[in-house]
Amino acid sequence: MTHLEIPDGVIPWPYLLLGFVVTGLIVLWASRQVPRAEAAARVPRVAALAALMVLGQSVPLGFIPFHLNLTVLAGILLGPALGVLAAVTVNIVLALMGHGGVTVIGLNSLVLVTETVLGSVAFTGLRRRLAPGLAAAAAAGVTLALSLALILGVARLAGAQPWQVIHVEEAGEEHGEATPEPAAGEPGQSIRTFLAATVPVFLIGAGIESAVTGAVTGYIARVRPDLLGLPGLR
Repeated sequence: MTHLEIPDGVIPWPYLLLGFVVTGLIVLWASRQVPRAEAAARVPRVAALAALMVLGQSVPLGFIPFHLNLTVLAGILLGPALGVLAAVTVNIVLALMGHGGVTVIGLNSLVLVTETVLGSVAFTGLRRRLAPGLAAAAAAGVTLALSLALILGVARLAGAQPWQVIHVEEAGEEHGEATPEPAAGEPGQSIRTFLAATVPVFLIGAGIESAVTGAVTGYIARVRPDLLGLPGLR
């Protein structure tokens, strides 16, 4: 749910342009952080994580209208710079698949980039106090909560309604549920209604994603700690 699935025509063009400009600057920064000598060796890992993210964000969990983002896991395994490149690539692919409009690739990418970078930074800070699996799970939970707040902030700033930027209705239809569009009213009331309907689903989905991220990271820490920048077990 924390992937921003804005269709074309909802967000005014100045915000769309700003999204492309900011995303472009972030990609330029990220590309300069990777030494040329190491770039070729790291491409397979970026491609593998990007493919995993596309798969996770394309397949609903089934019992709730939520899909795994795996952005925090990508940030943990790739680091902030490579995580940015993977996140932007994933969002371009998702837009071409119909998960959000083409004109909002910039804004959509900013959400995924934020999750990837914050997840990587949070994990780095938490792993000094917690086991790798617990640190990853906590990083994912905190990051997804901040990402949801970012989505609502984008909606409010651009004058869109929350249900226009998070495609809850489509998810409900996929599961045979009729999810009515909230009635028009005061903006504050609309957001409160939206949160009341989506926060329980978000908490369940975020809990699942945190558990998956923690379990995968914990396993990698045992068998390939070097992938996490941790000292070997021997």
